[in-house]
Amino acid sequence: MKSDLEKLLYNSSLALSGTSFGIGVDVEILEGWKDRLQNQDFLKANFSPQEIEYCQTTHHPQQSLLGRWCAKEAVLKAMSSFKPHEAIVRGFGQDLSEVEIIPSAVKTPLCILHGKLEQRRIERGIQQIKISISHSEQYAIAVAICL
Repeated sequence: MKSDLEKLLYNSSLALSGTSFGIGVDVEILEGWKDRLQNQDFLKANFSPQEIEYCQTTHHPQQSLLGRWCAKEAVLKAMSSFKPHEAIVRGFGQDLSEVEIIPSAVKTPLCILHGKLEQRRIERGIQQIKISISHSEQYAIAVAICL
């Protein structure tokens, strides 16, 4: 007789069998980002107006911005691990403004890709990108899964 955990793991593995997926994670320490997250030129270069506006309405704008930064990095990593022999991330220099993380109607993060990254998503056959973001006073972390 299988335990509930064994059933869950078995059913999860069946759901993913035959399904391509990629996963990415990023974690950052807030202390090292405070100056950048107050620099308007940096914000405009890396975040959409909608991202900036949303984060500035939260109780902790810098933590919210850093969480979105982590989500953008996690998305790039997930897209790269979706087809690792065709990695998107090859060091620094990727335009993170092509990854937009906005709140859904129920405030869960949604990922919208633009430009070359949207074209790569389509070419690779990525149907969905799921994101989870968390932050505290010191850290921000995000996970992205491409299906």
